[in-house]
Amino acid sequence: MPSAFPKRRKRRHMMMRRCCGRFRRCLFALLPWGDGRAGTMLDAWKKQFTVAQFALEHEDSSVFAMSQWQRKPVPSVGYLVYRMAMTAFLLSSLVLSMVDERNFDKPYMFRLKWPIYLTNWGFLVCTVQAVLATAILIRDFLSSRKGDDEAACGEPLYKVFWATNIIATDASFAITALYWAIIYDASTMPLDYLNILVHGMNSVAMFIELCVVAHPVKLAHIYFPFLFGLVYTTFTVIYYAAGGTSRDGKPNIYKVINWDKPGPTIAICVGAMVFLVVIHCCSFLVYKLRKWLATKLLKREVDCTKAQIPIQEIFRGFDNEAMTHEII
Repeated sequence: MPSAFPKRRKRRHMMMRRCCGRFRRCLFALLPWGDGRAGTMLDAWKKQFTVAQFALEHEDSSVFAMSQWQRKPVPSVGYLVYRMAMTAFLLSSLVLSMVDERNFDKPYMFRLKWPIYLTNWGFLVCTVQAVLATAILIRDFLSSRKGDDEAACGEPLYKVFWATNIIATDASFAITALYWAIIYDASTMPLDYLNILVHGMNSVAMFIELCVVAHPVKLAHIYFPFLFGLVYTTFTVIYYAAGGTSRDGKPNIYKVINWDKPGPTIAICVGAMVFLVVIHCCSFLVYKLRKWLATKLLKREVDCTKAQIPIQEIFRGFDNEAMTHEII
């Protein structure tokens, strides 16, 4: 009986090694560091930050009108329905936040201060990127129905959408996390539908977007959310210097951004920027996981379909160049 224990330990050890090996292979498949060796890791990281990676250029702009999960490389009806539903949700939510029926009795100046809050900046960018995505998809969808294969390549619309989508994704996650962690005060801020809508559903919507779209996330594009944060920080300084107040009449828009005490405020702003880097890296990982899962699942579906079709049907009209074309 005692001799069985070493065997059990050995089996557990083998299982642990097997699991660790699978996890390592999966991790190296997702992250930009090759096979884990120092040389390939360095080369892989260098490729993520070349001059071309910083630009808003893509070799196949049709991916901006497609979902990662569709089978055919053309604009689909299902994705069009999704895009219109997401745009309708964000637009209606934006209008609700502007109207703010909870404060109908407040002075007119109260409503005019809607644009001074970072939450509203972020939700506005979320809505803009959704409208742009829908416009691109509708245009490409109609063009494909007319037999016009010309995509949006070379046109600025998809570049504007790409930039706003990057900003909206990272800013939404940051706004949600920072609001509930350091700003929300249950004694003065009501936990109602509008609060949850603009400080919670913004991140839910952008996470769904991140999981559904087909265009890539680049590490080098971190400078877009950086610029967004820098512009808002500059705005708060100018607004404070001009004597602006919050909706409650306080000299600071947020209690944590108090320019009467520039040292702690600058520290908070720098910390928020570092947090944006972490969020952007997480968005990149979700993109890599999305692409990896789509490749595995769609390939398996194709393999299962081929298994049910006679071999002569599979190779009828075989076009090697078309079969090797890959959409990101």
